[in-house]
Amino acid sequence: MKFLVVGDGFVKSFLFVDVFRKYFPDAKFVEHEVPWPNESFYDTDEVKECSGTPDELMPLVKDADVLVVDTAPITEALLKAASKLKAVACTRGGPVNVNIKACTSMKILLNLYTLAMPAP
Repeated sequence: MKFLVVGDGFVKSFLFVDVFRKYFPDAKFVEHEVPWPNESFYDTDEVKECSGTPDELMPLVKDADVLVVDTAPITEALLKAASKLKAVACTRGGPVNVNIKACTSMKILLNLYTLAMPAP
């Protein structure tokens, strides 16, 4: 199983990797950071309050099973590039940066996570 964990300048990817590694010790983890809060959020017609670009994530997500994001833009094109993707976990209070309609139509589970998960 492969996780792509995309953090930012505030919510670092390693915070989630450290927790998930306890639950999935044999998984492969790829980490990436987008530039928020050093760069302002932007909105598109498809997603809101995003940092980074789908293009920078395309090569990283192509063979991921699980995508964990905070502020990265999860667009329909990005989801289509992720042929093995089974789930998206959004770590923020509301997944406005995730195209929920595309996740639903592609049967990709969308879940909200926090660091308050109990240790195994």
